Amino acid sequence: MNKDIFYESEKDYALSAFMKMGAGYSHYVILGNENDYLFSSLTDLFSQIHVSFSCNFEPFNSDNFCVICLAHSFDYRENLLSATESLVNNNGCGKCIIFDRNTLPVNREKLYVAEREYNFLNKYDPAFDKAKIINKYIPTVLLRSDEIVGPGCGFEKIFENVRKTDRITISDKDDMDVYGYTYIRDALTSIVMAIGKLKTGNVYNVSSFAFSVREFKQILYNLFKDKFSLACLVEAQPDFSVKSLCSLKIVSAGLALTSAEDAVYAMASSYFGFAYDYGKRLPQYCAKLHLLKKLELDILKEVDRICKKYNIKYFLSGGTLLGAVRYGRSIPWDDDLDIGMLREDFEKFRKVCPQELDGTVYAYASFDTEPDCHYLFDKIRLKNTYFSTEFSSGYRIQNGIFVDVFVYDNTFSSSKLQSLHINLVKTAIRFMNLKWTNKADKNMNGYLLSVLAKPIIKLFSFKALHSFSEKSLSLCRKNKSRYLIDGTGLNINRGAFDRKCLENLTEIDFEGITVPVPQNYDAFLKHVYGENYIEEPPVYMRGGTHDFVRLDLGEYVADDVMEATEQSLDGELF
Repeated sequence: MNKDIFYESEKDYALSAFMKMGAGYSHYVILGNENDYLFSSLTDLFSQIHVSFSCNFEPFNSDNFCVICLAHSFDYRENLLSATESLVNNNGCGKCIIFDRNTLPVNREKLYVAEREYNFLNKYDPAFDKAKIINKYIPTVLLRSDEIVGPGCGFEKIFENVRKTDRITISDKDDMDVYGYTYIRDALTSIVMAIGKLKTGNVYNVSSFAFSVREFKQILYNLFKDKFSLACLVEAQPDFSVKSLCSLKIVSAGLALTSAEDAVYAMASSYFGFAYDYGKRLPQYCAKLHLLKKLELDILKEVDRICKKYNIKYFLSGGTLLGAVRYGRSIPWDDDLDIGMLREDFEKFRKVCPQELDGTVYAYASFDTEPDCHYLFDKIRLKNTYFSTEFSSGYRIQNGIFVDVFVYDNTFSSSKLQSLHINLVKTAIRFMNLKWTNKADKNMNGYLLSVLAKPIIKLFSFKALHSFSEKSLSLCRKNKSRYLIDGTGLNINRGAFDRKCLENLTEIDFEGITVPVPQNYDAFLKHVYGENYIEEPPVYMRGGTHDFVRLDLGEYVADDVMEATEQSLDGELF
């Protein structure tokens, strides 16, 4: 089995679910076929979690253990179920989980079969009967899956034919039947859920998606048009039947099933050895991530020109600084670019930048230049483009691709005064968000206070709230304190940090250009991201930070488009 980045990603997802749930047993016994894909994946998972576990008939000593029977390996099914029944009769067994496979024949009714419908159609089922018996003595959960697939397992014959010809061929036989499949991430996560939260004495179907061979090949082609050609031999669409389980019950219990597109992408990339392409993997970017990064870099070059002209100090900040240190370039899955300034440099910058920018290409976005813009940090935007998120698309503001400008302000030396200062700034942020969005944020501390303050905040103008925000940040502006806070509020909950983190600058290579970064970037990144900031997160967490509703590069989507005139917001719906 190829344990590549795609396989590790799915295992890491299940690992995260296990860590959130917390270990409920001191030992786990896994029964199954050691050559089986799910068996290997589950043992890999438990090895990484560092929990105590044993396999099959290995001896163990525990008075609080959970038995996991992977009975879907048909060659060993009866033996595994018998071994499970023997084990649960030992003192100390706290739970039994049986993972079985869909044994229904293909049905012409085109049904996706639910849990109780299965028993009606299949009166004798050894795994179900054994689970009923065991549940009388030990809390038991029965999981049923369709065929298990994942990186390194599944669709090998199709992949091999494509490898030989570099062509995906669809024939008239490919539409005959629809089969259900259980993706390895969902299989592992369902077992984790059964350990901790699924109701005992219950049966749960675990089926991620269902498609015909034709639909699988169509997804494969849509994902890799640049690598494979397509040949169609379809003469007529025959009638089809279905063999798949209905998974609504476990979805309602909290399992987020993997999409067919994500699964096919991972399996094919793993099989053919393709690199992990974040821009293509994330549909929201419409394969424009590399262009988005290029345009953001162009904005940075313009900012750099202005700062050098007026002797203004700036530095890479946030995720951009993290990428520069970790990779020497942007984080592969990051979709924005951040710079930072100390307050004294920012005050110079916002006076000169709006006039210095080429107004036909760029826009300076702040409350001073755009009365409907109420972000608490300024942005340099590229005109005639859209980088519209679920939030920003609701307002009549410039919505182009941008570079964020974060500001770091002085705060007091006393920890008690720091706390008061930070709480005042957080209050200003909360009031501005209440006024702008007209709703209290349930994810923010002080939600009840926000609800109570909402009718009062309506009485204040935006100008008054911006003034309150500026004054709250300026409480310590004239005091050359040793400490700083994040004046934009993005990381203010992390508290104050030493001014030395940002005071002195150095230069490093970033995306082919030389840019300034804090000399003591290590201390700063540890403050923002923690001690292990240099380590990459699990692959399943490597995704864009913005929830796009529109990503439109306009004239910049290609090099040879006709010159475009400036577009207004007229005609856009908000």
